[in-house]
Amino acid sequence: MAVGDINNDGLEDIYFASNLTKNRLYLNKGNFRFKDITDEAGVAVLEHGAPVYPWLMLMETDSLIYMSVLQQMAEPNTGKTSSI
Repeated sequence: MAVGDINNDGLEDIYFASNLTKNRLYLNKGNFRFKDITDEAGVAVLEHGAPVYPWLMLMETDSLIYMSVLQQMAEPNTGKTSSI
């Protein structure tokens, strides 16, 4: 899970990552209301069953929040893992 203000409105938005179902991004609308913008933002899932590590980071150069998701996957027929 990662929390940060992705649209610069002063409200903390939430990104949930999962290895069992598709990832979800929720935009905070205030007053404990959230809108699921997963499909609109194109951040649903990379591949099921692989460990997923999301994070949000603030870049000091432009004061914007950037989201990144690291997912570990096994290479076909080798058992080796790689990250994308």
